[in-house]
Amino acid sequence: MWRTSNASTRSSRRAGGRRGFSLIEAVVSLFILVVVMVMTFSLLSSMSAFAERQATFTLPRQSARRAASYLTYYLAGASDLNFSRFRDTPNLNSPAALITSYRLNGAVVQSTYNNLTGAETGNAVTVAGKETSFGDLGTDVVTVAFPESAIKIRIVEWTTAGLVSLNYAAGCDGSGGEDAANLSLFKTLTGDGPGARPLLPVLGDNGRWTYLQIKTYLDAVPGTTGCSEKAKTPPKVIQVQTMLTADAGFTTADPVPPVVTPPAAGTLPPELVEPIVLLAGVRHVSFRVKGSRLEQKAGLFDPNQDNPYPADPAAIRFLPIMEDVEDFQLSYLFDVAGELRQQGGDPLAGGLIAPVPRMSAQGVVGTQPCDSLVFTSGQVERAGLPPPAECVIGMRMSLTTRSRPLSLSARSQKTVRGRPKSEDHPKGPDDVIPNIYDRYHLTTTLILRNRLLGY
Repeated sequence: MWRTSNASTRSSRRAGGRRGFSLIEAVVSLFILVVVMVMTFSLLSSMSAFAERQATFTLPRQSARRAASYLTYYLAGASDLNFSRFRDTPNLNSPAALITSYRLNGAVVQSTYNNLTGAETGNAVTVAGKETSFGDLGTDVVTVAFPESAIKIRIVEWTTAGLVSLNYAAGCDGSGGEDAANLSLFKTLTGDGPGARPLLPVLGDNGRWTYLQIKTYLDAVPGTTGCSEKAKTPPKVIQVQTMLTADAGFTTADPVPPVVTPPAAGTLPPELVEPIVLLAGVRHVSFRVKGSRLEQKAGLFDPNQDNPYPADPAAIRFLPIMEDVEDFQLSYLFDVAGELRQQGGDPLAGGLIAPVPRMSAQGVVGTQPCDSLVFTSGQVERAGLPPPAECVIGMRMSLTTRSRPLSLSARSQKTVRGRPKSEDHPKGPDDVIPNIYDRYHLTTTLILRNRLLGY
């Protein structure tokens, strides 16, 4: 009897052990699993959107700071290193650190612009409401002289035929190929390159200046030029053929301060007091925004070529250095009767668009053009004209950058709808797709260090 009972119990237990979940238990378990999965995916989606928002939030800020740091290196260091001009007349600053215009083939061309409109000479609107040939609508263009590896080289002769002889012998080491090595060093210093015609400042001891534009580097001629001549008088170690007025692409200063007379059958331009030196290692560099990209050119802005790019593939051209830059604005700072005044974007100007500083014809030592600046009607002026470029002591630079297009989940109601107002550039239209970009506006003030130091 007991055995039968025990067997029956074990059989019943085994049968109970094989019983599955009931329908209610399965539904409850499935419901719990779905809830957990929904919460997990919701959390992952939220974290992904947050990470994307953070990335898009950070990108325009990083871009603006990188662009500001890069531009500061060139703009704050702009100078033509005209020591003698400062030494003889302390209130006269570097005349060619900020290049606003120059002469090309005898015609005045502009190289620095405020708020491109498309109506400038040689410019045109290419994309309605967005771009012009010179750059993005409403943005600025600037050209400065930057001393990269500056060295003064004595000019010992300058003939009417444009032959210039210089005393440069850094590569003369007594070896068999010293003339070629010396010329190679000189080419490097003066920026020789494919399609390039180096344009370099020439300074007289009285502070007056002009440009020298190299056309051809001439090989040494034994007994006339080369390292063998360095101990002679005059030491014609290096000789170059310069551009003449009749040459296509001839470039000089505007309004040519001073108006340098072609040297007579003698030796040197009479306006430049000896010793006259060539400043090698001073480079011209230009910046603009084109297609929402910050671009740089190693040379003067040329409205005949940079519209937007020269047809010759070997010519020097603008190259993109940073993407997603929507706006680039500069306002110029002046010392007016001991007070810092701003030209362009000044709130006191009542929204007026300020003209760029002009290249002054003041080349006579003894005048002090920066002492007679006045601030009237919200603008800095001198004798009713825009202030001279040599009186600029600093710049206020404003950059607007933006993110890449945001996904729907990463968009926020807090994003800026359209490019914000910057200096004297009004706010842009709202984006067609709301909240598609995150934007960042950065403003920094730059003081031209070299002008504070006196050159």
